[in-house]
Amino acid sequence: MSIAKKRKIEDFFDIKGVLPERYLGVPLFRGEAAIGNFLWSGDLTQRRAITLKWESVCKPREEGGLGIRKLRELNLSLLMKLAWQLLEQKTNWSKFMTAKFKNKKGNWVNYHKSTSTWGGIKWALQEMKPYIGWIVGDGTNIDLWRDSWAGQAISDRVQFDWTDFRARLSDIITDGHWSIPSPLGNSFSNLGIQLDDVPPPMTDRTLVFGSQVRTAASQ
Repeated sequence: MSIAKKRKIEDFFDIKGVLPERYLGVPLFRGEAAIGNFLWSGDLTQRRAITLKWESVCKPREEGGLGIRKLRELNLSLLMKLAWQLLEQKTNWSKFMTAKFKNKKGNWVNYHKSTSTWGGIKWALQEMKPYIGWIVGDGTNIDLWRDSWAGQAISDRVQFDWTDFRARLSDIITDGHWSIPSPLGNSFSNLGIQLDDVPPPMTDRTLVFGSQVRTAASQ
């Protein structure tokens, strides 16, 4: 990342001084090649014969590596923090980004938009998707078809054009209890969705990540 782009991101998010400029004493915008040069020769621009693969260098010390973090992983972790804020919808920034990058059908846009941040956040959202799920609240903010409220999202279980399918989970909740038409309930069963295994609706909705998510593989 160039210094100019870094400054642009800091100005956009009003986070001046937060983004790191160096890692192991090497300017981040030079990339991993410069870090490798620095390790083997002590000079950012001097290349030497490499006797150890970069993959091995980046392994934890207990596994024989040097414990150096890959820049890709550092970048992804920072982007995931932004993506998480976007999904939680608790800030004006997240609401603005949702309005800008989600279409009227509830999907994140796939086409190119001139922005220095959306491409990275979209990448982070894709990487996070298998590990994200909802603990059901009143259901008003949960997409019945596209969100992971019962393990894997329904739209990911069935190859189908979901473009015109728009419903909130609240549509099948009445007075804090499931209220599902029989045909839809049968379809859920055929997809392996057992509502008896899903915690009953609560007052508050909660977005969870990682081991708290009941994935399709564990059903």
